[in-house]
Amino acid sequence: MKKAILILCVFIGCENIETGCIYPDACNYNSDALEDDGSCEYESCAGCLDTNACNYNPASIIENNTTCVYPEPWFDCNGISILNQYVGEWLFTRISGYSNPYESGSNEITYTGIISLGTNFNKLYISTNQYSNGELLLEEFLVNENGEIEDFQYIYYYNFNGYFTGDSLVYLTGANGSPFQQSYFTCYGQKIN
Repeated sequence: MKKAILILCVFIGCENIETGCIYPDACNYNSDALEDDGSCEYESCAGCLDTNACNYNPASIIENNTTCVYPEPWFDCNGISILNQYVGEWLFTRISGYSNPYESGSNEITYTGIISLGTNFNKLYISTNQYSNGELLLEEFLVNENGEIEDFQYIYYYNFNGYFTGDSLVYLTGANGSPFQQSYFTCYGQKIN
């Protein structure tokens, strides 16, 4: 019998067949394995692959987004208000003007102003003007999660548009008036710190 095994080994080969997990979608897939040994597992490499989630894991091989954890609305994954990115000192340029049937005029000023948190989680105070005595005019605006600014107090009831671009640029424009007198302003700012 030993001679028969020896002869078979000489002619066929006595190579060991590598066993392991042969399924490519398993966490422990073994590309060298020729025979499945029943060891495949699918949990150790499963994780959240949603880039918007707080626990996003790019190393995960198997997508399991039921494990994803998301921040509360208006807050980041660390519990900090998303509006904090806008808070700070800004360099503003304001162009304003008026017109009526008898005259018109315009003015442009550049000033250092501030943006600070408002009275609620979705509001900011923005210094939209600087008076000749140096005092800042702070007006409160609603800001949505996309950085769009809303004049919720209807200060500029005729027309208003405002938005942040990234975390360091802001643009506001507004107009109000009547058939006899109209005023407008455009204010844009660059975050200093």
